[in-house]
Amino acid sequence: VEVIKGNASALFGSAAMAGVVNLISRRPTTEPIHEFLFNRSSLGETDASMFLASQLTPHWGASLLGGGYWQEREDVDNDGWADIAGYARGVVRPRFYWDNQKGGTALLTGGMVYEDRSGGTVPGAVLPATGQPYIEALTTRRYDAGANVQWVLGGRFVLTGRFSASDQEHRHQFGDDIERDRHELLFGEVSVKGTAGKNTWVAGFADQRDAFQPRDTPRFGYIYVVPGLFAQDDLNVASWLSLSASARLDFH
Repeated sequence: VEVIKGNASALFGSAAMAGVVNLISRRPTTEPIHEFLFNRSSLGETDASMFLASQLTPHWGASLLGGGYWQEREDVDNDGWADIAGYARGVVRPRFYWDNQKGGTALLTGGMVYEDRSGGTVPGAVLPATGQPYIEALTTRRYDAGANVQWVLGGRFVLTGRFSASDQEHRHQFGDDIERDRHELLFGEVSVKGTAGKNTWVAGFADQRDAFQPRDTPRFGYIYVVPGLFAQDDLNVASWLSLSASARLDFH
């Protein structure tokens, strides 16, 4: 986990006004990795996960993360209401890594998350105001894919491309009310980085499509397409001093 403090909105968009938290993927090593985790808590939580990784060839590696997670619905204070929601979740995420040993790299990934979560009154209990049981539940189905590619051009420039897509479907239940929705996200970015004397610069183009499609409350739906241009230049004035100037223009 890398924490980049300070304003980073020029390179990462308006959501990075206070900085960026960068989650760096764990990569395969020369020795195969086989790790398994099992956990059981006193409140009825059970976790079982595995991480497998291996270098397949001198240029290709792969990893697989998978797990199943369960939580029993718990009424800790015995008032008939679930203080801890019950859930069952399954996760699968394969990844492939490529490195040509000359500065060219690529990361390809995909994933699926299935989760069923339920709360509200526990079996046999009712709401005092209505005398009826009340269920709060959430079903989640998520699919995503992404890629990150880097290539060195002429020994002076680095071309980078990023892409991601995700589709997430929800089914909310509040008593007898059902609300279904779908979240879609598409993101792409291409940038070029280079050096000139004491300057290190980067410039690029990004585009993002964010869509929300509520089936039962369509008036809240939206679709945003946000293209953007960005640039940044770092000047090394001395070994102890550097200056940075950056700008970004998004069309929302």
